[in-house]
Amino acid sequence: MVLREYVYLVRALFGATTADGKSIFAGKEATGFSDTEEELMDAVDTIPFLPEDRIKSLGSNYMKASEPWQPKAGWRL
Repeated sequence: MVLREYVYLVRALFGATTADGKSIFAGKEATGFSDTEEELMDAVDTIPFLPEDRIKSLGSNYMKASEPWQPKAGWRL
């Protein structure tokens, strides 16, 4: 199953945990806007956190394309 983020959908999942209390991101591959993409949009000062940083902090293997704005599919369960 692959879940693709559209805009900031993935933010709604940051607090979700498994039955044993671990983040649903822990040990999974996930993606979202990269820090670079947020910087290119001048959005860094307008959002509470950078999705790339948050996804990594939750124990995920963050995936991104080699260049900004290129496709990189979602989240594998």
